[in-house]
Parts: sequence; C-alpha cells; structure tokens
Amino acid sequence: DGLWAIMEEAITAMICGEQMRFGRDGFLHTEKEAIIAPSGARLNYPGLQRSEGSPSYWDGRARVHIYGGALTNNVIQLLEQEIVGAQMLKIHEAGYKVATEAYDNVVCVVPEENAEECLAFMKATMRERPTWGLDIPLAVEGGIGQTWYEAKT
Repeated sequence: DGLWAIMEEAITAMICGEQMRFGRDGFLHTEKEAIIAPSGARLNYPGLQRSEGSPSYWDGRARVHIYGGALTNNVIQLLEQEIVGAQMLKIHEAGYKVATEAYDNVVCVVPEENAEECLAFMKATMRERPTWGLDIPLAVEGGIGQTWYEAKT
C-alpha cells in the first residue's frame, strides 16, 4: 500500500514535469513523462495525462491506463534489468559466452571443462549488489547441464 502510494505520487510528478526522488536514498527520479534509473535508463510514458482522475499514456497504438500497482511492476522490472544487465556484462567481459537471459536467468555456453569455473564466477558475480542498492537481497542458484532444463533441476 505504501509503495503504491509513492508510485501514485510519481505519476503525478511525471504529469507535472516535476522531479521527484524516491527509492532508498533517492536513486530513482521522475522527469516529464519518465522515470530515470540509476544507469540513466528511462521508463517513458509519452503523453501521460490525467483525464477524469485516471492517468493514462500513449503506447503508440492506444491510450493505456496506469496506476500505482502497474507502475510498481514496471519499476521492479527496470531495476531487475539494471542489476542483471550489469552482471551479464561482467560475465561477458570475463570471456564467457552469454547465450540467453530471461528475467533473472542467465545462461552461458562453455566447454564442459570450463563449466564449474564459469558457474562459480557467475554465482559470485550475480551476488554482487549495485552501489545504489547495497541492501537489496540477492539469492543465487545455478547448475550445469546440456540443456537449460537440466541446469535448472
């Protein structure tokens, strides 16, 4: 309830073009029709307006209603991508081939003789918290297999 209320305030700030800082230590902020993440990535809500009390934005095809709960979901997805995206870059820069990613699942393809080393590196990397979220709880699981399913079970 409290978070949704903050998100309702963020919607109003985006409509008015006001900067509102929120999140621990204000690591997120609003601009006109957007929320800005720590990396500078933007959640854009073009044409955001309030009509008859209900806010909506233009998604390119139609007006979409937005409310605190929906915005909360969008911000959580953005933060997940901020965290996992940075982790994936570090894994890639270490020389491991990232084959796919879905939400918080990262899959690498490596020769069998490097599988244990890669998994250990990935687990250590994916436990690292961003500087803007040192208290974010992160848990890591991982496995090795010939298929994604085998590695998950």
